[in-house]
Amino acid sequence: MPHDGLGVDDLNSMFTRLQTVKKAEILCGIKISRDDAIKLKDDDFIETIQDAFEHLLPLYQLN
Repeated sequence: MPHDGLGVDDLNSMFTRLQTVKKAEILCGIKISRDDAIKLKDDDFIETIQDAFEHLLPLYQLN
């Protein structure tokens, strides 16, 4: 579910579940449509992936 479709209550519910359910998880990443992926040149693909890592890395460093 895209984050822009979530309200504050939805996010709070997800975070509470993460804290209370042992096997709970949230998948964070980027979504590239098949058509966009086919059109990406090598350099653009690498830039997109690098940008995703830079934005997502702080989430993995929260422990």
